[in-house]
Amino acid sequence: LGQVVVSAGAQARDALLRSLKVRQPKARRAVVAALGEFRGDESVFEAVIPLAKRDQSWFVESEANRTIGKLRCPGSLDAIRANIDRPSFRQVVRAGCIDGLVELRDERGFDLIAACARYGAFAQSRQTAVGAIGRLGQYFPERKRRTGEEIAEFLRDPDFRVRIAAANALKTLRDESQAGALEDMAARELDGRAVRIAR
Repeated sequence: LGQVVVSAGAQARDALLRSLKVRQPKARRAVVAALGEFRGDESVFEAVIPLAKRDQSWFVESEANRTIGKLRCPGSLDAIRANIDRPSFRQVVRAGCIDGLVELRDERGFDLIAACARYGAFAQSRQTAVGAIGRLGQYFPERKRRTGEEIAEFLRDPDFRVRIAAANALKTLRDESQAGALEDMAARELDGRAVRIAR
């Protein structure tokens, strides 16, 4: 039975790999996303790498970088690092890279994500990066307090969307030590939505 399951998995993988040549970008993106389920498969990793670097669709590139993170292959971090600064519409490729770093669950991803979150980085992906710090932080409980402190710095960010992302990231992280920082945010915010999220 085990051999049958492995064989069926290999057949599904091979069918998906053949489908990477489909012309419709939405279909290609779906194929790339499905390939993310073959964790550790080097043949999938090698097939997705070119799409992560360049495709006719930025959305396919974004999904390819997300999939590279899900695969968790030895070269995944370097591949994502190589693509994270590629310019794209509304920074969708960077957003896929950020998600890929969370999926990779590698502590070295914190620095790359923090660089995308800092003030002065591309505005379209900053809130995604701030949220990703909290999501990645869930996998590293030993640095929970430190991660919470890093996120709390964004509660005073000039960008309203980043402040909300930071409050949500602290909720995701479940870092009780930052309750006071969230109370301060609730007291100073003028927008009711931000006050509710902070509370």
